[in-house]
Amino acid sequence: MFELERAQDPEHIEEIIISLIRVLEEEGQLTALGRYFANWIAQVLPVKHMDLPDTHFDSMLDVKSMLAENMRKWRENFERQTIERVTREVEEKVAKETMVETSMKLMTLKFGPSPTREELLASCTIQQLEVLLEHILDAQDEDVLLQAVTIQPQ
Repeated sequence: MFELERAQDPEHIEEIIISLIRVLEEEGQLTALGRYFANWIAQVLPVKHMDLPDTHFDSMLDVKSMLAENMRKWRENFERQTIERVTREVEEKVAKETMVETSMKLMTLKFGPSPTREELLASCTIQQLEVLLEHILDAQDEDVLLQAVTIQPQ
């Protein structure tokens, strides 16, 4: 039961439920305990963002049938969400790297080289880098610029 609550992807959830059905069959409890497990599963799956057509099951066999009907849709949804999340993360990382690189170039041109600048800029948030880029051309001093965007030189 705990493993099902921790499971993240549809394949793992399906494996756990199939294993549970096997254990219940081996113990001769598929009917007796199966209904309780089926109702519990009906409560857990929606929390996992696995929409259910009917949240009431009379038995674990109903759960097994529902899995067979819905696993493809859940896999596709899980894959789509994963791709969207990874794409967002990559876009944010590329944006930050570009901002750090641009800030480095502009600050080196304006204030000269600095051995600690790259590490300092890499530790900034995207919001800090945006503010920094907006103020680089107006800044007369690097320390004043960094203080203006609340970045503390090391």
